Amino acid sequence: MKFPVFDLHCDTAFAILNSDFDDTVSLRKNPYHIDLERAGELPGYAQCFACFTSDSETLPLKLSPEAIFTRELAGILGQIRKNYEIISQAFNAEDVESNLSAGRMSGILTLEGTAGIGFDPELLQALYEHGFR
Repeated sequence: MKFPVFDLHCDTAFAILNSDFDDTVSLRKNPYHIDLERAGELPGYAQCFACFTSDSETLPLKLSPEAIFTRELAGILGQIRKNYEIISQAFNAEDVESNLSAGRMSGILTLEGTAGIGFDPELLQALYEHGFR
């Protein structure tokens, strides 16, 4: 019996950013935690993409956590849109079921740490509206 795969965490959203943080490596194929080609071998697939930032001084290019978070979010959403025939963003369980029925994977946004939103709980509602769960 084959069961759908629901992966609750990967760091691919951060990993696919190029070293200059202005462009992304393909979500379709990359050497990181997950790519769509490898995931396509699974019988139904939903992936929670963790958007992570740190307030550490070791951030690349001396960018702020907010700037990195913005680029990370734009990168993963852009890759989901670019690969719409394979993966769609899911906002709830019904979306995951609908994507599965349509033969598409589901991408779900999650937040790992709050440095990228300036530790501001007032921004959580806006993140929810973007699809963070």
